Formats: sequence, C-alpha cells, structure tokens
Amino acid sequence: LSAHPFLTRFLTMGGDAESTEPLVPSRKCADGYTRPIDIEKEVERSLHGVTRVHEQLGLAPLRHETGPPPPNAPCIVFLGEEDGIRITHMREGGRVSPNNVFQVLDPSWFTFDPERRTPVGEGTHPYTEGEKESDRERKKLYLLKGISFDRFGHTPTMWTYDPPRLVTYLVQGFTMARTGSYRDDGMPLERHADTPLCSSCKLEVVTSDKLHTRILLACNQVGFPATLAFVYKPVVVHRTMAELAVQVHELGELTGDATKRMVEARTREWIESNPALRRLVVKPSGPTFQQSFGVSFHDATRVDEVVAAVLALVAQLGPSDCVLVDEFLVPMPPRIVVNAREAALVTALRGKQPSRSKNFMSVEDHLHVSKIARPGLGHRLRVVVQRTLDNQCRVVSIICGVGDISAPIGGHNTIARTFSQFCDTWGISKGEPRDEAYRAVCVEGERTLQAIIEAEDNMSVEEKGSPAAQTDSIGIDMILSMRNGVIVPIVIECNDYDSTSQAQELEYCIPRLHGSVVNTWMVTAVARSVRYLMHGKRVLVVCGGHPEVERAATEATQLGSLLTVVTPNEQCVSAEGRAALEEGKHRLVVVPGISCTEAEESAAAVAAAVGEGERFDGVVGFCSTLGPVVRSLSRRFTGGAAASECAGIAQFQRALIASYAEPMWHTVNPPLLVLKHRLVRTADEADAAVKALRVPLSVRPDVAVGQIGAHLAFNAEAATEQARSLVERLAARRDAAKFAVGDAVLLAEYRDSSLHDVYVVMHSGELVAGFMADVGPPNLPQCDGPTAYRLPTREDVDTESSLVNTTHFVLRQMAVGDGVYRCRWQLRATLPNMVSLDTCAGGDFMSEWCQRVYGYSLCEAALALSCGIRPAVPTVRVRKHLIGAVLYESRHARCTDAEGMQYMRSLADRDVLAMWPLDRVSVGGGTVIEGNEEPKCLVACFGDSRDEAESALRTALDVLAVDGVGEAGETTWFVSNM
Repeated sequence: LSAHPFLTRFLTMGGDAESTEPLVPSRKCADGYTRPIDIEKEVERSLHGVTRVHEQLGLAPLRHETGPPPPNAPCIVFLGEEDGIRITHMREGGRVSPNNVFQVLDPSWFTFDPERRTPVGEGTHPYTEGEKESDRERKKLYLLKGISFDRFGHTPTMWTYDPPRLVTYLVQGFTMARTGSYRDDGMPLERHADTPLCSSCKLEVVTSDKLHTRILLACNQVGFPATLAFVYKPVVVHRTMAELAVQVHELGELTGDATKRMVEARTREWIESNPALRRLVVKPSGPTFQQSFGVSFHDATRVDEVVAAVLALVAQLGPSDCVLVDEFLVPMPPRIVVNAREAALVTALRGKQPSRSKNFMSVEDHLHVSKIARPGLGHRLRVVVQRTLDNQCRVVSIICGVGDISAPIGGHNTIARTFSQFCDTWGISKGEPRDEAYRAVCVEGERTLQAIIEAEDNMSVEEKGSPAAQTDSIGIDMILSMRNGVIVPIVIECNDYDSTSQAQELEYCIPRLHGSVVNTWMVTAVARSVRYLMHGKRVLVVCGGHPEVERAATEATQLGSLLTVVTPNEQCVSAEGRAALEEGKHRLVVVPGISCTEAEESAAAVAAAVGEGERFDGVVGFCSTLGPVVRSLSRRFTGGAAASECAGIAQFQRALIASYAEPMWHTVNPPLLVLKHRLVRTADEADAAVKALRVPLSVRPDVAVGQIGAHLAFNAEAATEQARSLVERLAARRDAAKFAVGDAVLLAEYRDSSLHDVYVVMHSGELVAGFMADVGPPNLPQCDGPTAYRLPTREDVDTESSLVNTTHFVLRQMAVGDGVYRCRWQLRATLPNMVSLDTCAGGDFMSEWCQRVYGYSLCEAALALSCGIRPAVPTVRVRKHLIGAVLYESRHARCTDAEGMQYMRSLADRDVLAMWPLDRVSVGGGTVIEGNEEPKCLVACFGDSRDEAESALRTALDVLAVDGVGEAGETTWFVSNM
C-alpha cells in the first residue's frame, strides 16, 4: 500500500483529526432544526475539505463560473458534508451528464424564491408539529450555486447561477442519522419541495430498520437468519410471523422490572422453540446504529448473558429502534489456506477500530501488521443494488470483506476485495460454481430491493415524507452458507444509499471499475430529472397509424405530458389507442388530406384544426413521410426554438447520395458506400436504368411506407416490367398517395449481405445513445425484418460502434436536428452499404425490442427531444436472450390456421413464447396493395442464455407442428444465426 501513492491519497482523503479543522458546534434553532452556530465558517471548512480531496486525487484546481443556467437541463444535487464518498458520485455524474450533477455544502445554497433569491436558512421554513405531509404546499426548488465536474470527471467548477437553476433531483444528506446528530437543517428542502428525492428522512428510517426489511424479505421468500425482535414505539406496524422465522414484541418502557421480565421470558421461549440454535447475535437496529455498534455474540445456552446484552441495548433505543436476537449462521468456510501475509493482516485488524470516525481507514490501519497465527476466517458481502431508469433492480457491485469469524465484520475493519478475489481466497473454483454463486447473490440482492420498492409503492405520502421520494440505491450485507452442498446467500441486513464507501475505495485500486458503483444511479437520476422536466409539457404529435398513437399516448401519460395527436385518418386509431388517449386526457385531432408534397398547406390545415392561438413546448412526428409538415408546424407553434427534424429525414436521402464525393468520406471508418442506383420517372428512364445496372435489382418507390410496392427482379426483363408498372402507377397516382410519396422509382443493385438497423438518439449534434439490431438476410425485398425491432445485434463490439459512429457522422453532415433516427445498413464481407435513413420514433420499429432488452424507451427520448430536453444515457446491458423465427403463410400452414394461432396466443399469455402476428396491411377501404409483404408472424422464446432460448424455440415450434423449421431455408437462418 505504501508503494501505491494514488491509493494512499484516497485512503486518507477527507482528513483525520490531525489535518482537518474540527466541526463548528451546532445548536437547535427556534424553527425546530439543528444547524451549525456559524454557517459561514462551517461552509468554509467544508469547502477546504473538498478542495483538499481534489488536490489529493490529482484533479484540476477548482474553477469559478457565473452565468445563467442552461435551458431544460437536469440538475442533480447531493447535499452533504465534504466527506470523500461524494467524489465518485461527482466525477461519474460529470461523465454521465456534464456539469449537471452538483455537490452542495449547505442548504443556504438553495432558494424557493427565484426572483428574490432568498436562501433557505434559519426561520425561512419553520417546522410545524403535527402538520401532515399531504397538506403541505410544495414548491419548486432552485440552486444558487454548486460544484460540478466536466465530461471527463477531471475539472471541478463552482457555478453561481443568476437566475437560480431549477433542481430536478435531490439527495438530502443533512439529517440527524446521516450526520451523527450534528445537524438536520436539510429537512426544509425535503418537506417543502416537489423535487424528486432519493430516499427521505422517513424512508431512511424504514430502510435502515433491520426488522422491517426482514419482514419484507420473509414475505418475498428471501433467506435471512431466524429473528427475535424487541421494538420500541414502531413507526410501521410489524407483524409476528413465526412460520417465517420472525417474532416481534413491542416494548412499553425501556427500563423497569416489567421490561426485564418480558425480555427474559420471550427470549427463553424463543430459544426453547428453536432447539437447533447454537450461537446467537445480539444487535441494535435503527438509523443511528452503524458500523457494528453494539453487536455481540453469545452461546445459546447462556440465556442470562443474552438477556443482559439485550437490556443493555434496550436502554439506548429511540422511537422506531429495536434490538434483534439473531441466529448465528455459520458462513461457508474457506477451502484453501490464505497466504501468511494476508492472515497476519486480517489478524492485526481483528477488533481494531479505525483511528478516525470517517468511512475510510487510514493507511496506518491497513499497515499495522504483526506476526500472529491465522485465525478462523469469516466474510461479509456488501451487495450494492440500484434502481434502473425503467424501475428494474440491478446489482452494480459486490464487495467482500474478510475478517475474524468471532468478531463483527464491517467496512471499518476489513480490506475491500472483489468477488473474484474473494472466490479465489475461499476456494470457489472458476467456471460454473463461481458463476452460480454470483448469480445467486445477484438474484437475492435484486429481490431484496424489489421487495422494498413494492412496499414503498403501497406507502402513503405521510409514510414516505414526500410524494416524490423513493429508494434508488441500497447496500445489502450477505454471507454465503453451505446447505446440502449448495452455496446459498443469506441476507443479514440492509443499508440505505450511503453504503458504497468500500466499493469506491476498491474502484481507485482497480481503474477499470471507476464509477461503476454509481453509474446506474446517475443514469436513473438523469431519467427521473427528464420526467420531472417533461411533466406538464404540451406536445403536438403527428402520427400515421395506430401503433404510434397508442405508444405515444402511453409514454406521455407516464411522463405527465399532454399530447395533441394529429392523424390524417380516424380509422388509423385503434380502440387501444383511444383508450390510451382518454386515460392520459390527451386530445385527438383528425385532419384529412395531410401530405408532405403540400407541407405548408397541410400545416395550415393542422393549425386551423388545433387552434392558431395554441402554443406547444414541442412538435414531433412519428411518420417519416410527413417530415416537411412536422417542420412547418414546429416553426408555427414553437417559434423554431425546438424545431425537430425527427420525422423529416426521408427527403435527405437523395441529398446524402448527391453529396457522395471525395474527400468527405475519408474520415469515416469503415468507408461509407451507397449502393449503385438510379431514380427514374418515365418508362424510357426505367429501360435505360435497367441496362446501366447489374441484376438482381430492387425496384421500389423512392419514398414509401415500409416495403409496400417493393419487388426483387432477378433478370432484366422482370426488372423492366416491374419498373414500368410502378412508374405508371405513381404517375397516375393510382392509389399511390396511400403508400408512396412523389413519382420517383428507385432501382438499386442487390448484394448478398446481412441487414442491420442502427438507432441513434441525437441532441445538439451530439450522440446520446446508439443501438444496433440484426434484421437478417435480404433474400427478399419483403423481408423487412420483424426481428429488427426485437433482437440486439450479435456483431462484435468494434463493428457495432463503428456503424453507430458512422451513422452519427452522416447525420451531423446533414445538419439534422434533435431526434431519434434509424439507418439501415447492408453489411458485406468488404464494406458496409447504407440502404436507408429515416425516423423511427414511436413507431413499430422501436416499440418493443429496445425497451425490453435495454430498458430504454426511444419514444420517451423522442418526446423529450422535441421539447429540447436531453434524454438519459442508458447503461447498456442485455437483460435476456430472445430468439425468434419468422413464419410465412405460404410455407408454414400452422401460423395462420385458426386453431394454431389460438394455441400460440395461449402460450404467449403464459409467457412461454412471445408472438407478434403481422396481418395483411390494409390501406384505405381495406384493399391489399399488390407487392405487399406476405402475411407472417414472429414467434420467439426467452432464455437466460442463448442456448436456453434456442432450445425453447425449437421445442415450441415442434409442439406447434410448424412445417419447414429445421429444413434448409431462410427460417432456419433466423433460428441458427440470431
């Protein structure tokens, strides 16, 4: 450790008693809150501690900036003292959302009055005893100043805002429990702001209540020790569930003979009813009991000793605190001998308290080693679980501590290890045993947070302390136990969001881990900020069909936004779409005759229908052929401030090809190629184009809805016939207006390759997010690839990132606005070819796969971008494997047989498989356009691994008796290659 200066600096950051000024004394003020007697001096002391941490980590000096806040930007604030555990949050926050994540050292850096800029302080919001949370008026909270980091997490800046900046997410650290009863003057922010909160003072008490969380675990069948609890004045109602190993007894008084007799009687009864007990653990529970305070171990036969330990702790309890008597679970023993140096180090730390009351040990604590024989070793796993941006639970870190089995093991007396290092020490072999242990820990950790989330969803505002409070991050202590030869994780206790200190310590030892312990949390904070900013926004949406209407209405309702949905055909809105509109109190406006060829006239008709005096925060289109109409409406209703090109990309396709010239593409890797093609409008031009191009040829309208009207010609005669027929139809506008725009026909050379869709989210010219999906082999122009909107790519990371960056480069060259775009590529053995570039926001292409696989809603991103708000950047991790087969009517009779479809739907309802039936596309009065895709459906199965999903799919298709699967053909390609 002494040879690692970077780690040495980190372990000593925050200062110790010799190098840090003492805290300014605090007092309880007349408004009911406790705060330092000299606020300015305490802020000066805290700021000195922050700059010292920056210096010790080799960061840039603190800069000072003054100016107006950026419009529609998240503002995530951590309020708390200058301890070192905030530095990882700030630096990773800068990487996730540059200069939008702030460290604030005092409540006076906030205001509820942006005009007068009155700081929050003594007397501004006095505490009223008995006032209900639901009756209290809540206001918007604004930031006067704060410290943030740049996108590299290297340069800190002290920002002073004029006017103040709207706070969109708050982590409130000035509570009695969190500051060791030093101050609680952050409570007015929590009690009076409508800002989204990570936890709250009331949730903090509940989460740190070991008894309450164990009852939640019992209800959700998560393993934990058998428990006897004595609780004093509980905040929540605890239930006695003997069958679930939890017994609860409420204390009327903390002292007295009656209390002593009750504790002794209940303890003896509990021990006698559990004859398997050998050793017991006595511990206090409550937000003020931390770092193994008061924990003791006892022989189960020494009841008097156990009772004495319980009574000693009972005398120190406060309201809602309790004392637990737990079964001592023997952890899984190490299977190999620890090397002598590690054994000596662990022995030296046994029972030794750190030299200062900070979260990090000093270097002296780590280096105090003596030659003592190796003791019996125990362990503790600190599992950090966080809520994702779509309210799922994810384990982000597993940190292991090793110590003496006869003493409490915590972060204050152990050295942090990764799970892999712990497995090496404990003799858990690599491969399946280690993977199984890791999965078991993750499952129990995620189930624990899920139990807390479900409990919070059922809490009232009074119980949560704020309508916008929720738990986004917890730390869970576990041990691994052996039961019937299987490694089983056991939950010991839960800790609230400030439980990542050891994980951060380890991050600075292992650079590849930097920021990983808080990245998911920061992404969630940005996502909640975006939803907070979108609440009440009014958005004009131009849709072309019912999937877009239903999707947009559902997303907007969740965001709290109000939509005015414009569609050219009332029949396009399904019953589900109408229900979604009514639920969110959105408005539907039908404007017949909208056409991109007459954009200004169509925009005027839409404006007249919705009202010329209406103003919208954003305008977005979910139909790529109506792009010019959307841009015209944006200029009318938003003044061009947030003019979105989100649906106007079709007309840029020809501009892109026209600009294909040297040396523009020399900077792109891989080089961008456009397939050789011709645009024709007459029969003679069609004949000349066929002669100039090499067959096979794809013949289709230049701009069309999906693949309607597309053909694949394998010889010149067929190509000429199809091109002439399509030119005639478009020139005569015979039912063409319903599926094509303009009168141009595109003839392009066909190449044997694989198709891939790249989805790009852009804001202010920057790449926010990029996803790549595999479509399949383009063996037919009708193969529009239903798998494209269901399955992530299986290409290597280099290919995926290269195509995402290339797509972003093309969009920047075309100077498009904020939005969600899709680019289709043909990937060959030599170079990729761009096939098409259009918008997909809200449509069928993105309604399923991206949200299911990555938890990222492209529709929500499109709505936010239309209002000028940068959406959250996802933490990409594939959650499950999904393999599908495309079943065609002409080759797989079962897929359209009524009995077969009914059976498949029944399997889908039971989550055995996922099914997306794609019926015939009807246009206008129900006619089917010639050359449209053949009716088909997609059947897919999920699995925790690719092999499991593939096996499930083959079994399902065999049960369905689907012909053709397993034989040579394109269907087999989907099964074996997706």
